[in-house]
Amino acid sequence: MQDGPAVVLKNGEETRFTLHTPRNDTGGSGVDIVSIVVTPPGETHSKTLPVSLNLPASDSTTSNVTVDPVGSGKQ
Repeated sequence: MQDGPAVVLKNGEETRFTLHTPRNDTGGSGVDIVSIVVTPPGETHSKTLPVSLNLPASDSTTSNVTVDPVGSGKQ
């Protein structure tokens, strides 16, 4: 895994990232995700972000959810 560029934010500033998830096209109801918890590298404070995702249900122990480096999301 490769680290992205360092992003330094001042109070009130924001950044973006892209969350990649598999589409639920299985025909089943899937799993509804209503929030994610983000903790920046080297930090101890987390932020809960609201999301609206429906992911395929799976008994797999691996995740198909990936995150691009912070600062790389569409502006």
